[in-house]
Amino acid sequence: MQAETKHFGQKQTKVAPKVLAEMYTAVTNLLKAEKEEWERNPIPGFVAEPTENEDGTKNWMSNIFHPNIGSTRYLQIPRLVLEPKFLAPKMDIRMILLAIQHILQYPDLALRARANAAAFDLFLTNRLCYNDRIARQAHRLR
Repeated sequence: MQAETKHFGQKQTKVAPKVLAEMYTAVTNLLKAEKEEWERNPIPGFVAEPTENEDGTKNWMSNIFHPNIGSTRYLQIPRLVLEPKFLAPKMDIRMILLAIQHILQYPDLALRARANAAAFDLFLTNRLCYNDRIARQAHRLR
């Protein structure tokens, strides 16, 4: 059973609790299957582990020096990645992580993608210094 409601001028659909439970179960099962596949077939060299804060809590977010990553730790996604032909319904976590890895390795230098001016300028003006800083950052985050 679905009922339409208005929210801030946009149409939203309310979904029955049973349907939500079924969706939750389906998504949970999909994520479990993707995790198992990840464990069987990991991306070589890819590490996703939290750092530990001084108080013992875990931190999944690190400050990353990169032209497409802003001070609030958001990643400016290139327009190509947001196009429907790239974002397929069957895109799994592995494909998303490979896309992010590609963006990190090959920054989007379009004007609208400049999330970090200092990283952008260093990338363009002194690639050796930029690469050295990125290598030190990667070593620190391992």
